[in-house]
Amino acid sequence: MAPAPTAPGACAAELSKDDSIAVALRQPAGAEFRRCALQVNPRHYSETYRGRPSTTDDAGYAEALIDKAEHLGITVMAVTDLPEETST
Repeated sequence: MAPAPTAPGACAAELSKDDSIAVALRQPAGAEFRRCALQVNPRHYSETYRGRPSTTDDAGYAEALIDKAEHLGITVMAVTDLPEETST
């Protein structure tokens, strides 16, 4: 059986069964689903890998990404800048 959750500053031995229930009732009511974009390319991607220069600076690109994410309801984003592979 898993140990009972503890209240901040209390050890499990100090909690009664009623305290454990109170701690559990303060927890969120279930899973929270988020819309995510977990592989967003950095600004230089289109020029580096597709030969198309970017039309914005870093700040403009970041602002455009945030605006688009907000428009689409995306609350989690990861910009993925993978290193180029080189042959040895």
